[in-house]
Amino acid sequence: MKAYKGLDNIPQGIASDKLTHGCLVVEGGALRSMYAMGALDALMMNDINLDCYIGVSAGAMSGVNYLSGQIGRGAYLTLKYRHDSRFIGAKAILENKGITGFRFMWGPVQKDIPLRKKQFNNPDRRYVCIATNLRTGKEEYFEKGVDEDFLFYMQAGATVPFGSWPVTVNGVPYLDGGIAKHVPVEWAINEGYEKIVVIRTREKTFKAKKEFSDVIVNTLYKKKYPKMATKLRLNSYFYNKEIDNLNKLEAQGRIFQLAPSRPLELTLFCNDLDELADLYYMGLNDTKEHIEDVKKYLGL
Repeated sequence: MKAYKGLDNIPQGIASDKLTHGCLVVEGGALRSMYAMGALDALMMNDINLDCYIGVSAGAMSGVNYLSGQIGRGAYLTLKYRHDSRFIGAKAILENKGITGFRFMWGPVQKDIPLRKKQFNNPDRRYVCIATNLRTGKEEYFEKGVDEDFLFYMQAGATVPFGSWPVTVNGVPYLDGGIAKHVPVEWAINEGYEKIVVIRTREKTFKAKKEFSDVIVNTLYKKKYPKMATKLRLNSYFYNKEIDNLNKLEAQGRIFQLAPSRPLELTLFCNDLDELADLYYMGLNDTKEHIEDVKKYLGL
C-alpha cells in the first residue's frame, strides 16, 4: 500500500487542556478537509481549544482529533491510508455501503494511533454534527453526550450521496449534512456564541457554478425522497446564499473566517498524496499566519 513519503515530518503533539469559550464551525468537502486538519492543528499548537465544535460532513469527522487534542493525527492517518480501499474505496463500499470506511476508521486505525477517548468525551466540550433527513430534505443536529447514537449520526452526516446508500438511524434515513447545510454558522449564533471561528475548505471568493445533474438526481432520489432531491438540484444556489451571508457576517466583525489562501483544484476524493499533503500544510501555514488575528478576535 502506497503511503505519503513525508509521514514522519507531520507535526505531532498533544494540545493543552486550556479551553476558550467559543464555537468552531467547520465546512465539509471530502478530502478538501485536509485544509481544515492543518488549520485545526495550528490552532491546537497555539492553545486555541474552543469549547464548542460543529462540523459538516468531513468537517465533522475532522473534529474527532481536535476534541482529543491529538495534533497531526488526522493528517497522518489520511496520508498513510488514503490508498487502502478499506479507508476509501471498494472494500469500504462492501463494509459500509458507502465510499468512506467508517468501520475501518473506528477499528483497525485505532491500533495505529489510538484515540484519546477520555479527552474526546470531555463533557465540558460540545461536539455537534449535521445529517440531512432524506424525508424532509432538512438538516438535523446531533450532539455528543446528548444523542445516544451520536457516532452513527456522524457517520450518516458524512456519507456522501450518489456513491453511498443512506444510513438509517432509529428508522430515519440520512445522508451527508452538506446536502441541506454547508456552513452552519446560524446554529452557533442561535446557541448564543459571541465568538465564532469558521474554517472554510474553499477560498472566500469561491462561488459554486454547477448544479447536480437533474437526470441523476431524479433517477436516484426523486421518487422516494422528493424534498431531498430538490435540495440536491439547487445545491449551488443554497451554497452561494450561505457564503454571501458568511462574508457579510465577517465584514460586520461577527465571525472570524480562516480560508484557503489560493483556489483549490482538488477533486473530492483526490488520490495524489503530495497534493493532499500540500493542502494540509496550506491550512497549517495559513492559520499560523493569521494566529495573532484569531487571538485578538477571541480576546486572548
